Amino acid sequence: MKKLFTDKMLLIYRIIGVILIFIFLVLDFILVLSTPGADHLNSYGERLSHYYAYFTTQSNYLVFGYFVFYLFHKKFKNTKPDFIIRLMVTVYITMTMLVFWLGLFTQGDIVRGMSVYEWISTVILHTVIPVAMILSFCMTAGDAFYKFSNHHKANYWIICLYPFLYLICVLVRGYIRHLDHKPENTLFPYFFLDFYATNGVVMLATGSVLVFVLCTSFQYFFIWVNNLFYFKRQIKEHHPEKVKEIKTIIDIKKYQKLDHKGKIALILAIVVACFNIIFSGLYYTLRDVWSKVLNYPYNNSIVLAFSIIIIVFSTITIVFSILGFANFYWARIIVGFLSVALICFNWIWIVGPIFDIVIAFICFNNPKYSQADLDLYQMKKKTKVDLEKIKLDE
Repeated sequence: MKKLFTDKMLLIYRIIGVILIFIFLVLDFILVLSTPGADHLNSYGERLSHYYAYFTTQSNYLVFGYFVFYLFHKKFKNTKPDFIIRLMVTVYITMTMLVFWLGLFTQGDIVRGMSVYEWISTVILHTVIPVAMILSFCMTAGDAFYKFSNHHKANYWIICLYPFLYLICVLVRGYIRHLDHKPENTLFPYFFLDFYATNGVVMLATGSVLVFVLCTSFQYFFIWVNNLFYFKRQIKEHHPEKVKEIKTIIDIKKYQKLDHKGKIALILAIVVACFNIIFSGLYYTLRDVWSKVLNYPYNNSIVLAFSIIIIVFSTITIVFSILGFANFYWARIIVGFLSVALICFNWIWIVGPIFDIVIAFICFNNPKYSQADLDLYQMKKKTKVDLEKIKLDE
């Protein structure tokens, strides 16, 4: 059995996989280009535009590009692509898989009347290729321990950038197509992006938040998977002391006291969250008054959608801010992410995004644990830590 999973055999499997994915993507491209499809797109340009507007198409192409890139690195450099590249592609294709099967597939209009090839294509694009990428990530994970506390400083935003730009581009594309009087069912690749539909703004706002949540959740989930494989590998290679060192560092953070800046950030988060809840409630209740004062016709569904999102996120912010005061070190990071999410919605009271940016900046700049934190840990645990191995500035 072990002979089937040697480095040489795994390389052969990847080469075969790349060839099969390439053949499928070419056939899928030719079929899309040669047939009008259910949307009755008559020109080649329209079909290409519609085909490549799907996040499914783009993410599957990214997987193919990643596998080619991996083979190049393995053959000529005897290395693997950087962990962030592996994480990025895995997050995107996992979003493609879960959003389709748990969200889009439940919409009867999508699956009704699908041909045999369309079913095969759907399974390959939304299951086979995503699972292959997830397995590839797991097989290459565990080379190094990746810190949660460092991820949000840069790489988190880099990975979130592509879905954000994709969302902006397809919305602009749909708006332009609407101006050109294109068929309504071809304006947007996904129904929840169609802000021209009934309750479309509500669906768009809700969908945008869910995409943000999924993108964030999958990043930290796969980092956790990588670290789990790292621990198993160290134990297997008889290096349990490395596992113990890392777990000790994580454990010390649980005893880290909240500093002055942290207290200010959490207090500000609670105040802003309370104001958000009150303001959003009044804003919706008095929406007709505001419409007359500002001489601007507000859409009830838009105001309702934004108010609900702000109230829900603000309530969650209050809960995690309280947990932050109770010295749950991870609660401050979650408050930071919630503040980032609220930036997109708090602009209705003008200065809301400014407060959110300040809160997020302070929360994400979490100070390193100090000698006092280490002393408290040693006292609580009744154990001593080797200061040469546990560096306070890490």
